[in-house]
Amino acid sequence: MINDFINACLNVLLFVPFGFFLPVLWKEFRNAKKLFTAGFAMTSFIEIAQIFTGRATDIDDIITNIAGTLIGYLIAYWYTGCLLYTSDAADDLI
Repeated sequence: MINDFINACLNVLLFVPFGFFLPVLWKEFRNAKKLFTAGFAMTSFIEIAQIFTGRATDIDDIITNIAGTLIGYLIAYWYTGCLLYTSDAADDLI
């Protein structure tokens, strides 16, 4: 079985793409509060589904999944800010 620290790290990494692609692909999720709500809803759905599949649920999973979502959001925020900056710089060259 995986120890708790590795399990927490993997849960964070699992939701980083969710937090990254949601605001990049849909403008309505560029608000941190809406993204937090979407991350909470998705992880709650997963945890509730685990009850019916015989797996155990844990509050640590919810916390680490939401942390991964917010880390993905911060990466997307930084990434899109860099893209806007480079596109503005490219427009100045033309």
